[in-house]
Amino acid sequence: MIFLFGSGRLCAWPLMLAWLALASPLPAEASVDAPVKTSVQLNWKHQFEFAAFYAAVAQGYYREAGLDVTIKEGGPGIDAVREVAAGHADFGVATSSLVVARSRGLPVVALAALMQHSPVALLARRGDGINSVLDLADRPVAVDPHDRDEIEAYLLASGIPRQHIRLVDQTDPTLAPLDEGRIAAKVIYISNEPFLIRGKEHEYLMLTPKSAGIDLFGNILFTMNRTLNAHPAMVKAFREATLKGLVYSLDHPGQVADLILQQYDTQHKSRAHLLFEAEHIRELTRPDIVEPGYMSPGRWRHVVDVYASQGTMPRNFDLTGFLYDPTPPRTPEWVAWSIAGLLLGLAASVAILLKVRGLNRKLKREIADRTQAEETIRTLAYFDPLTRLPNRLLLRDRLQQALALSRRSGLYGALLFIDLDNFKLLNDSHGHDTGDLMLQEVARRLQSCIREGDSVARLGGDEFVVLIEELDAAQEEAANRAEIATEKIIDRLGRTYSLGEVDYHSTASIGITLFPDGDITVDDMLKRADLAMYQAKSAGRNTLRFFDPAMQAAIEARTMMEADMRRAVTRGEFLFHYQPQVDNHGRMTGVEALARWPHPERGMVPPASFIPVAEETGLIMAIGEQLLRQACEQLRRWADDPATAHLSISMNISARQFHDPDFVTVVLANLTAAGADPARLTLEITESLLLENIDETIAKMEALKARGIRFSIDDFGTGYSSLAYLKRLPLDELKIDRSFVADIETDENDAAICATFISLARLLDLRVVAEGVETDAQRYFLGIVHKCDAMQGYLLGKPVPSEQILQNRNAAPD
Repeated sequence: MIFLFGSGRLCAWPLMLAWLALASPLPAEASVDAPVKTSVQLNWKHQFEFAAFYAAVAQGYYREAGLDVTIKEGGPGIDAVREVAAGHADFGVATSSLVVARSRGLPVVALAALMQHSPVALLARRGDGINSVLDLADRPVAVDPHDRDEIEAYLLASGIPRQHIRLVDQTDPTLAPLDEGRIAAKVIYISNEPFLIRGKEHEYLMLTPKSAGIDLFGNILFTMNRTLNAHPAMVKAFREATLKGLVYSLDHPGQVADLILQQYDTQHKSRAHLLFEAEHIRELTRPDIVEPGYMSPGRWRHVVDVYASQGTMPRNFDLTGFLYDPTPPRTPEWVAWSIAGLLLGLAASVAILLKVRGLNRKLKREIADRTQAEETIRTLAYFDPLTRLPNRLLLRDRLQQALALSRRSGLYGALLFIDLDNFKLLNDSHGHDTGDLMLQEVARRLQSCIREGDSVARLGGDEFVVLIEELDAAQEEAANRAEIATEKIIDRLGRTYSLGEVDYHSTASIGITLFPDGDITVDDMLKRADLAMYQAKSAGRNTLRFFDPAMQAAIEARTMMEADMRRAVTRGEFLFHYQPQVDNHGRMTGVEALARWPHPERGMVPPASFIPVAEETGLIMAIGEQLLRQACEQLRRWADDPATAHLSISMNISARQFHDPDFVTVVLANLTAAGADPARLTLEITESLLLENIDETIAKMEALKARGIRFSIDDFGTGYSSLAYLKRLPLDELKIDRSFVADIETDENDAAICATFISLARLLDLRVVAEGVETDAQRYFLGIVHKCDAMQGYLLGKPVPSEQILQNRNAAPD
């Protein structure tokens, strides 16, 4: 042994490694002797699910690869993994639970994903009292051995404790045990059983694991380590031929369906059934997005996390050796010689490095103070002082880099815009110091949720951003992984916070946008994620929403409408049309005033288009006061005409108007200014308005009733009213919503509900008005049979300007 310098132990090892690199033989290219007899074990009986194998045989793909393949049918009691492990077959088809077998020591190797998404679901009957997956607790659920783990993971993820999960063996694959009530639910393939319940879907409830964040692979082609090591060329050839068969079967479903009917036992399936299955298999495989057979390591990590969460395998399980690499690298001979040269050069470099080490130490000491000062300046410039997270400036830089990298690599990333729900309440109730503790804890939780290389930043206030890079080349898969990561964040942020002496519960709304997308800029990314976050807020908070271009268009349209509305308020463009209210004798007793907006360019804009925007922007206050003034002035004009003096006006009042401190004063001032009779004005309030400060509501109503104004509860039955509220409120009238009136001719339940509402109004001494009367049968049922006090609807008169109201009058006034 030759030593260049110093210790022999230091200098000998590079030479030894170089010698080993030269001495190690390079792997030779594998070859296959034709024909090689081999077999594949299916995990169920013959059907289109296994069309890849049938097509590979029929089209000669296996024969061209030098293989003679036997396809072994599966069925009840046949475990494909056990059959392959025992040597009864060389290849098999399994579910994602194959990784659990690997973690338990079985040397299985996943070769290809024949379906990118699992077809496994549960089917239950609605008539058995099952309305959600939670209703399956303590009830028997029939499963097969190969999907037991996936179903258990689904039930656990849905919130059912393990001790309340009852999984039983599925001994009868038909729907009979379910229809007869022997089981609460059974495992199905969404590509198969739904064909059997066509036309009866309303009788069944389909429960999919994806709804609980469980998105596993479908069928996995696999083999054993021993087979791969002994016959690598044969394994590669079998995999490639099978995937060619998969592509062919998806492109020629009719031809392959005929092949299956002619050559395989399909358990009496029809051609239509096989084609139904083919269509859904294509959706689960998505060859238009993902290369057939591709197995994303990231998706497999999700699979590991799913099974680890139910305690069936370790969360840190190493996938090395489990995932087959179809293109293993080969080491050319010149590489070994190069390694030897590099190692020898390394030995010489060590000597030089030792000599300069002392100089480096001195240099480090000299620049330490300067580095610390620069770091302090950098921290102040680029990091949030409260949470120590990157601030907006550093975030923009990282976004720019991530966007450029994404365009080069072709991998999608995701930007998450996070806003804490009702954070202001915490600051207001417990002080800003407690709020700061909350923000610091949120920062820690967000950092614990992301991968190394991803970023978390605080924009300011209670707004945070998470940047997730290199998700996947396929947009659908990238969105799926982003959704899984976001659900994890929502769960983590939704757990109770211990903030000093305060235990606080909070939630978050999160908007997501994927990138790159065309020529998107950093500002576009932030804007899109922000828009999506507001959609999550609108959807009820504590949820997520993806950005959609239609969302941006809607926001822009809303902004334009808001600007037009502000001009319309200034110009006094809003006005009322009046819809007659007719009693059961056909006489018009009053009208409902309905807001209209004659836009100078768009024409007549219906209230459904502008009222929600007015509510959100606060313009409803100015619009409402203008319309209130019009209604009061109209009452005074009608009072001067004997033909209309008896008419009253009902008008809707928004919650924002009603809860304004000056509401009572404004109403009375407008009545006084117009010289109108308060007894002819009815204010309609909604049920949701009643939920906000019931005592204040009653006080305002009584103050106005003391001056003669009447109150009606609008759209009764669609909100949250209770008899306790109705009994306390000083109401005069109850209006039955049109949704109950529409089907009283055909729906016995709606007819009974309307009759009950009328009886209830009688008991509470309330006048009752029915909306949406459009047929003579409805009018007869409500007016003649049940003596409804008044009705309105297109049968009785459409909303018209005030000067046309007499044209709708059916008879002389009382």
